[in-house]
Amino acid sequence: MSDRGTPPTIELTIGIELPEPFRHAYAYWLKLTPPGAPGPTVDDFHIDELEPRIIPWSVLVDVIAEPLDFKYRFWGTERSNLIGSEMTGLTTAAIPTPHMRDANIREYTDVCERSKPLLCQTPVTTGSGRRAVFQSIRLPLFDDQGRVSRIFSAMNHDRIDDVSYEFYGTKSGFQ
Repeated sequence: MSDRGTPPTIELTIGIELPEPFRHAYAYWLKLTPPGAPGPTVDDFHIDELEPRIIPWSVLVDVIAEPLDFKYRFWGTERSNLIGSEMTGLTTAAIPTPHMRDANIREYTDVCERSKPLLCQTPVTTGSGRRAVFQSIRLPLFDDQGRVSRIFSAMNHDRIDDVSYEFYGTKSGFQ
């Protein structure tokens, strides 16, 4: 999937070509979705059943209805290394980078409003002018009333590089 000319948010449909790191998570989400339902329930989705390499790059986000807010139930270790913060138990308001905070709130809100899985692409520019695109999958999980009550999200770890860490002012543990 090319970044040029690709919309920042793509609604996922059956048969869409996804980056390799997202394929298993989306297939798992589809497998758990009952016929006629918009997606699986919170109780049916188990993060430990996902491909292990994606889990450190993942988050589980609780949707707080009124006023709409988002709280991190789980925050993967590699995401902590990337942004330099552990976010478990915190809301999106605590994301240290304003651009990423606003992008996450916008994308989570979009998932809630559409009740659909999304592929999101967030372009960033570092202080030195280098560019990167953070690519994330956002999968809605539903309560018994059919409302989005949690969101599973993961970053495309194959696209995380030194520019990604530079954006946050952190360093990869592999450098």
